[in-house]
Amino acid sequence: HNQFMELKANGFELVFVVFEDAVGNYGKIKRAAELDSSGVDIMTQCLKEATLSKMMRDSTGRQLNQICSNLLLKDNHKFNGTNYAIVENVLKAHKGIMFLGADVNHPGSSVKPSVAGIVASYDLLGMNYDGYYKYQAGRQEMIHGFDEGIKILLKRYLDENRRLPEKILYYRDGVSESQFSKVNSKVLIMKLIN
Repeated sequence: HNQFMELKANGFELVFVVFEDAVGNYGKIKRAAELDSSGVDIMTQCLKEATLSKMMRDSTGRQLNQICSNLLLKDNHKFNGTNYAIVENVLKAHKGIMFLGADVNHPGSSVKPSVAGIVASYDLLGMNYDGYYKYQAGRQEMIHGFDEGIKILLKRYLDENRRLPEKILYYRDGVSESQFSKVNSKVLIMKLIN
């Protein structure tokens, strides 16, 4: 934590952290640097020492190129850079699309809470996303607080573009056929919010 604070104070925005063994440490690093209420707010890129060793042993340079390309894509996106974009003529034909995805992650036990998550694009290219998550009763597939999350994500879109999306492309994972009508009714609620 103190090292992150010092780096932040010296103007660093991204820190590469190399693990000998990432087990248990990855979450601690992410919480200390990016998630805790401590106010550090510095981005991290975690790497396994074995990955770096593999790069150094590769005499062809292919490993180095591949790993560096992957790192650059991740880090560019962390700073809201655009790695990929939808073809311009598609965007012109469908201006104002919000891409929306939702899922619920369930723990192994029904006693523990599930985590519901919603992500939505907020730029006109559909490349930058914001998210919303909420803990809910374990093993529940329907997202409680869905409307609240959608309102927050629509507001972000509105703030960025000074208008609401004309269309919402909604992806939902983990829904059985018997639950489809309930999920579909949530889509109708989104139309009311819009």
